[in-house]
Order: sequence, then C-alpha cells, then structure tokens
Amino acid sequence: MSGLINSVKQCIVQVSSRLSSATGMKSRYSLVVYRDYCDGTLRHQVWDFTDSSTLSYYLQTVAAAGGGDGPEDCFGGLRKAINNVSWSSLSKIIIWMGDSPQHGTNYNGGWADDYPYGDPEGVTSNILFEELLKNKIILVFCKLTDSTDAMIDKLKQEIVPYGEGLFLQYNFGGDMESFLIKTVTATTARTTSFGEFDALKVRKPFILTPATWVIDMRWNIEESCSIFTFEAYNGGDFNPLLDILLDGPGVDEKKATIQITINPVEEGEMRFAFYAMVKLTGKLSWTNNRKRGVVKESRYQGTSNSRENLEKQAHIQAIALYLADRFNEKLDEYKIDSKKIIYVPVELLKIPSRPEGKKFYTLEPFIDGNYLKFNNNNGFVNKEQEALHPILQTFTHFTYCYSNGLVMVTDIQGVIGKDSYKLTDPAIHTAYNNGMLKDSTNLGTKGISAFFATHHCNGFCNKLALKLPREMDENADIDMPKFKTSELVPIDEDRWEECDD
Repeated sequence: MSGLINSVKQCIVQVSSRLSSATGMKSRYSLVVYRDYCDGTLRHQVWDFTDSSTLSYYLQTVAAAGGGDGPEDCFGGLRKAINNVSWSSLSKIIIWMGDSPQHGTNYNGGWADDYPYGDPEGVTSNILFEELLKNKIILVFCKLTDSTDAMIDKLKQEIVPYGEGLFLQYNFGGDMESFLIKTVTATTARTTSFGEFDALKVRKPFILTPATWVIDMRWNIEESCSIFTFEAYNGGDFNPLLDILLDGPGVDEKKATIQITINPVEEGEMRFAFYAMVKLTGKLSWTNNRKRGVVKESRYQGTSNSRENLEKQAHIQAIALYLADRFNEKLDEYKIDSKKIIYVPVELLKIPSRPEGKKFYTLEPFIDGNYLKFNNNNGFVNKEQEALHPILQTFTHFTYCYSNGLVMVTDIQGVIGKDSYKLTDPAIHTAYNNGMLKDSTNLGTKGISAFFATHHCNGFCNKLALKLPREMDENADIDMPKFKTSELVPIDEDRWEECDD
C-alpha cells in the first residue's frame, strides 16, 4: 500500500484543481486509514474534511504497516468513514482503496483468517449499507488486486435488496491522477439529479431493442389512449406561476391512438424510453396526421409509474416550460441574440386496455440529437459546455430572479438544436418548505445556494440585470405579468412542432 499512498499524495492537489475546473464544484477531502484488530491505536486513523493540500500533508504521515493475518478490518474502517467525519455536502462519495479483504469466510477468499466468523464487534454489510443509504453516501471500491475479488463478489450479492447505485466498483489502471478524476466525475454524474437516487428500488427486467420508425414486428398493435396535458393557465387574479405552484396546472384531455415499440429503445438513470407513433382522434386533429413521440416508463418496480408520481413529472415540466417562455420574451425584449430555450411538453398517457399498474406513462415529442447535461440540482456545472452555451446558466439564474427567489429551475439537460435548446427532465427548487412541489429533486434553499456557490454571472446575466440573492428584496411582491389572451392555449401541435427543427 505504500506505493499507492505516495501516488495519491503526489497527485491529489492537481486532481482537486482539475475537478474544480471541470465541474465548478469545490471538493473537500477526509482520510480514514484502517488496519486490523491487533493494531491498537493505529487500527483506525481519522482526519476530518479539509482541502487537498492538507490532505497531501496527512498522507505523508501515514505508514503502510500493521496487520497480523491476511484480511483487514475493512468494515470498521468504512464505519469510521461514514460516521466519524463531518459530511455536509449534498454529493458524498467514499473512495475505498484496499488490497486485502474483510475478515470472514464469506469475504476472505481462502486467506488465513484469525476471525473466520467475521467482524468480532458484529459489524455486517447490512449495517454498512443501511448507514450509507441513510446518509446518502455512495461507496466506490477501487480494485487494486485480485485478492479482494471474493469480497466484492459477495458484497455485490448482499447489496441487491438495497437497489443499484449505492455501491460501485472501478478498476485501477496505473495512472493515479487520471483514475481519481475519472472515478469522482463518473460517480458525481450518478448523483447529477441528487434526490432521485433511491437505492431501495428494484429494476424491472427489460431487454433494450433498437428500432426504427418503420412499423414492423418490433412494435405493438395500435391502442386507444387518453393524453392529459398539464399547463399553466389563467388563474383569474392569481399570477399563472403562483397558480400552477399552489393549485397545480390546468389539465386538458385528448383522445388518441398510439403505437409503441414492444421493448425500450434506450435507458436512462431513472426511465426506459420507447418509440411511439401518436394519432389524435375525435374533434381535435393534427395537420400531420401522426406524430413521432417517446413514451417513458420508470425502470423501477413499485409506485414509480403511478398516476400521482407521473403527474409530478408533468407538473414540474409545465413550470419549466412556462418560465422558459418568459425567458424567451426577455431575450426578445432586450434584443439578445441567442438560441431560444424550449422545454419539451410532457404529457400523461393512459392506455385503459393495459393491466393495472401498467396503464400510465409519460409522453413527449421525439427529439433527435445528442443529449447533454449543462448543470444539475446540487451545484454541478459542465464547464466545457458553459463556455460554449452560457445562456443556459443564465436561464437558471433568471428563474430565481423572475420569481423573486420563489423557485429555481435546475438540472438543465437536453439537445442543442439549430435555433433552440430543447430541454427535458428539469428539477425545480422552491424557497419555502410548505408542501409546494413535493419531489425528491426539490432541494429547497440548499439547492438554490448550491447553484449560486458555483455560478459566475456572465454577459447575459449582466444584460438582463439579474441580481444575486443578497441584492434582492425578499419582502417585495412578485410582480409578474398575467397571461395574454394569445397565451391561453394548451400544449398542442405547435408545441410538438417546435421540438422538430
């Protein structure tokens, strides 16, 4: 381990600098060293969170010594890392580096073991996984040698009841600096919508099957359905934004037929995506008779695909869509030359003929292109894309100022089109914990603070005269225009057409 310790010591400052440059986030580091039960006061050494330079100094004092038999007190070290340092960030990662397995015949891989029955203090993997889950900490094991294979294989079996995402593994390839950067950025990407992370969920068994838009044996037969549109609408004396936040969006129902691929064509962190061909029936019709859409279904079993949960997604998207429209108006008002921001309309799909538990999905227009993430809901900023598309960070800032600090649209992601940014799956923070927008991705004031901690106002922010939180009058009324008559339209063909440029 001495060579490994020296490698980390020599590169950790550069790693921190590169991470900050790549993500815009400030990283803090703590250090926990574990040995074995026979090593007395050196069994565990704990240094609390600090900066990378101080961590490098701590590593100079660490000696790879101790231990009696082959296995080590891995579980004891992990408990110290979970419970004995001052976690405060929303994004929490333990990088576990070790070249020896945990005690116990289930883990030791046949090594001579003074404690074949496991940890003598009764620490089990279940205790560790429950504590990781409770504290929302992701554990990443960095494989150094084959001696830990049996332990990791067993832990992967034991983590199954806790779901995916809580315990990851990366293999060390020899370049410590590149390895650490890859490991941290990849793990951070898994928490880019932190709050959606729910390790207790079990994935559905699905086979991804590529498909084209030619209807063939990979598609289901045509089915009758109802499409429910969620939108901001004229709430009388209430401003539409306040109305949609407090009372929910208006609902418009359309009858249609839909044909969907049998298997999903793509998968994301939270949902499967199916191709769909949609045709309205009844009084409403489209100029182009059939539209290409995407039907999304939760990849997890349970209540994730209940009507209530899917309505939340449509509700959040409706708010983002409304605020994007107001932002585009401001760009025109200030004569700012930029691509427009368009949020894909997300609608609730009901297929009555399907069995209970499989009747509800979300439906949105098909967007062709490469998906990119520009920021997330806990302070992450894609610095490479920010340099090319700063207007998207301005949009998040704008939503906060426009609502006088009431809401903030984050988790900006989607496709860069010819004339617009076509976005989907936002997260929205609210300033008040009063039941408004109850969703796991709503981090409230912590999420708002996380954005401003990494945001640097750009030229677009300055042109729009956007204020920082300390410059705003929290007691001022939210002065936002009501809908004009021309704006009182449902998500219709025009909304779908603007997603196809």
